[in-house]
Amino acid sequence: MSYQDVRVLCGKCGSDATSIENPSLDDIVTCTGCGSSDRFEDVLDSVKEHMLEQATAGISSALSTGFKRSGFDGFKPANLARKQFAWTSTVKLEV
Repeated sequence: MSYQDVRVLCGKCGSDATSIENPSLDDIVTCTGCGSSDRFEDVLDSVKEHMLEQATAGISSALSTGFKRSGFDGFKPANLARKQFAWTSTVKLEV
């Protein structure tokens, strides 16, 4: 596994979130662009949910491609309604 520089991004405007060294769950994270803010715990929850959606979509797509290549057309990828997240990240998940 390789190291990635990860940035937390505002889901509203896409700007970086403020960086807090050794944050506690109640610390406030603020968007450097639009000023939107949340508790660190809520930012973590949003980023985790966003990453889970990305992983689910990637796995579903990979399975669909694999099944099609093997001649099985019965698998349909999950139809995920793209949700608007308050906070996202620059993490790139590889499936």
